[in-house]
Amino acid sequence: FKVQIGAYKNKDLSTYTANSEDMATEEGADGTQKYTLGNFTDYWEADKFKKELRNMGVKDAWIVPYKDGQRVPMKDVLEGVI
Repeated sequence: FKVQIGAYKNKDLSTYTANSEDMATEEGADGTQKYTLGNFTDYWEADKFKKELRNMGVKDAWIVPYKDGQRVPMKDVLEGVI
């Protein structure tokens, strides 16, 4: 799991993220850059981090699931977890 903090079109934030191992970017099919923080194996740890980010003012933070390095639908990874 990762926590997505934003998705932007026509914004180049690479200057700020190039040296960060914790922040990743992924380009969406429509050219939108999606920015994520963290790499969690546990949903509840990702949820805790999401809540901390929201308390800090990142109101659009949400959890995104990954399986084998690929983004997948939440239902594919949460069976029996919540």
